[in-house]
Amino acid sequence: MTAPVLSVKNQLQEAFQHPLAEALNPWAQNYVEMRWLSSGLNPYQYEIGAAIACTNLPNLKIASVFEAMRQNHEQDLYRGVETLVVPYGNAAQAAGILAPIFGIKRIRAIFPGDKDEIEDPWENTRVLDVFGHPANPYIHEFRTGPLLAKAAGGPIGLIAVAMGSCSTIVGLSRHFKRVHPDTIIIGVRPKPGECVPGTLDGEQMERLVKLPYGEAIDELVEVSRMEALAGALALRGEITPQPGFSSGLTYAGLMKFLSGSSSADLREVLHGRRAVFICPDDGRSYPELSCHLQFPPPPL
Repeated sequence: MTAPVLSVKNQLQEAFQHPLAEALNPWAQNYVEMRWLSSGLNPYQYEIGAAIACTNLPNLKIASVFEAMRQNHEQDLYRGVETLVVPYGNAAQAAGILAPIFGIKRIRAIFPGDKDEIEDPWENTRVLDVFGHPANPYIHEFRTGPLLAKAAGGPIGLIAVAMGSCSTIVGLSRHFKRVHPDTIIIGVRPKPGECVPGTLDGEQMERLVKLPYGEAIDELVEVSRMEALAGALALRGEITPQPGFSSGLTYAGLMKFLSGSSSADLREVLHGRRAVFICPDDGRSYPELSCHLQFPPPPL
């Protein structure tokens, strides 16, 4: 006797009854908390907050991958699919955690840009397009954005975000510029040829990212890997959970932007408002950060 074929609605209801869905559904979790920097990390006269965007989730990438997989599942795109191909490191990790919710048996992670593998998937296989799926910025526009605004406890005038797939910066820009069009959005990425986990440099972004990140940002700052490391270690002394590499990159980029900006212009934009930067990852996922505590890099 064959098993009954479930309708898409019934499949989705069944998926959301999975214990992992109850724990990791971003629509049911408050995953953003604010840590306001002391004068030791913030030499400016306005408030700067580190938005810990992985509270109650392993990392922020879980939110966008969950929403992309949920929308695909809702469109019945996973019927008969056993293997999901995910062309991005952090996203592949998130997909591996979430796969059982949606009945996916295997995750195959490939290097970004392996077009032959992406365009010619194996039987019973589907590709998760983390660089262009509309669900990725959607979750940050309609979930992360409101959670960030609530965590700030007041109006935000400036947001700094690390750039990888660019789903976070595109979604947050859409949300906050709809509320306050003059909100400054700072995109931070590694200097050309330098590697910071969870981010892409300019050449990689140009080649891989399909989301309209150019229209989402007001200023672009490039940071070296050493500056990102120094930023992560500086934050570690004051912020829990311990921020990771991309959090350090974002903090370093924000400090670089503020140091080169007109004080008068910033005072006008940030009058009665706050500056925040997104911390999307937990530093405990990066053992190399602990190694550097013994031999720290020079300060920012």
